[in-house]
Amino acid sequence: MLKEEVTMRQARAGFTLVEIMLVLILLGTIAVFVIPKVTGQAAAGKIKTTCLNLEGLKSQVELFYFNENRYPRQEEGLDVLLKPSPNFGGQPYLDTAKRLKDAWGNKILYTTPGPGGKPFDLISLGSNKERGGTGEAQDRSVWDESPEPAK
Repeated sequence: MLKEEVTMRQARAGFTLVEIMLVLILLGTIAVFVIPKVTGQAAAGKIKTTCLNLEGLKSQVELFYFNENRYPRQEEGLDVLLKPSPNFGGQPYLDTAKRLKDAWGNKILYTTPGPGGKPFDLISLGSNKERGGTGEAQDRSVWDESPEPAK
């Protein structure tokens, strides 16, 4: 009698194939709803990060103008902000080249003069790395009225 009980317990110790399949189907169903929400938040986070980075670079370019009495020349680009300046205590305006990239790792474009009589422009080409696009791929300028997507 005792031997039969032990054998029955051993037979019930694992999960059946049907139980495992039900769990996998349930996890798959949950993933169908959760993954798009998470990836949407990641895209919005990259857009926000890029917009904040553009604003920070704008401040550094304006600080450069204040100290150097000129904006960076087109041929210098934003790389001039990485070089030590005697007018800024021998320090560079930016401490790392990472700040010259958007959230997708693309180099932020610097043009001078900028649009509408502005002295310069800073542009992120978005996730597609080329002009044009919508959503994550939309180009964003530091001078845009609303560089972030509508909520």
